[in-house]
Amino acid sequence: KLPPGGRKKVKGKVKGANEVDEKVFNELCCAKALVPTDLRGRLEDYVGVGGLRRDADGARSTMLDITRLKHRLAVSVVLPLTSNIIHKHAPHMKCVVLEGARQSGKSFLARLCAAECGAALFDLSPDVIQAAAARGDSAKILIKHVFTAAKLSTPSVILIRDIDRFFPVKGKKLKSDEDVVKLRKDLAKEIKALKPGTRCVVLCTSSTTTMTAATPTTITSP
Repeated sequence: KLPPGGRKKVKGKVKGANEVDEKVFNELCCAKALVPTDLRGRLEDYVGVGGLRRDADGARSTMLDITRLKHRLAVSVVLPLTSNIIHKHAPHMKCVVLEGARQSGKSFLARLCAAECGAALFDLSPDVIQAAAARGDSAKILIKHVFTAAKLSTPSVILIRDIDRFFPVKGKKLKSDEDVVKLRKDLAKEIKALKPGTRCVVLCTSSTTTMTAATPTTITSP
């Protein structure tokens, strides 16, 4: 039982009940699961595909597509993370998926969302998890540490690039991703455990073969 003030002594020093061990943050930095964010970034910096950005087929983003996308991200992600009051009254979004063609700026948009509201940005993409496993670190512990740190460092955004590698279409699972697929239950459990009042959003990206539009679309999951 914690004394008044919610603090307890841990190995000779006082540690708050809602604090994360500094060693955990160091481990996340070494695993590149804690991403430095340029706080000067804004959603308006995204200009879509075309002009400076063009995909393989030469498709371009229309201003309407770009405006609609940024509006949905502002309403679903940025505003609830920025304001405690808005988060309290708005629908609770645990996970938002950005689905679109490759090189359409999905990860860039996730970073802009984090910068817009000054949120801590964590990366739990398959590449990060596989690199940690190659060093001998436990992937399950890495997932648990990222979500624990994110929930105690709010506002926060957890970026998962290529989420379809965790949940592949039947018959399209790659042998190189077998270790990643085994972690999907752990990942789903942590996402499900995000409760209302926790200003933490999981932002996923997906590049499916059926997506040909130049501008990504959002799929929100309460």
